[in-house]
Amino acid sequence: MQLLNRNKKTISYKTYTGTMTLTTDSGGYYTGERTESYSDVKTLKAYITANKGTADEDMFGTTLDYDNIIFAPLTCDIDEYSLLWVSASVTSPNDYVVKRVATSLNHKAIAIKKVR
Repeated sequence: MQLLNRNKKTISYKTYTGTMTLTTDSGGYYTGERTESYSDVKTLKAYITANKGTADEDMFGTTLDYDNIIFAPLTCDIDEYSLLWVSASVTSPNDYVVKRVATSLNHKAIAIKKVR
């Protein structure tokens, strides 16, 4: 699928890198708590659909609840655990999450859902 550069939008994202253990509390004792860790913020220019339509429902099935689809190059490393900033600033909490990723020969189709 070829897309015009003027139709592409810059989005920011972080990829999930795993969990890290919070080692000690204020008293110096191990807590056993874990927190999720993400990569540094990355940017990507990709085409984002206006909204969900009937032609796109077959791509991911009819039971998946998503709002938009991002068409990104194959080199994009966004997966189901990534955090997305589509219409918000990176300094605020993420405004989208990834629901599903479908890979074809030429691009990735990423179903995203707005965080409410």
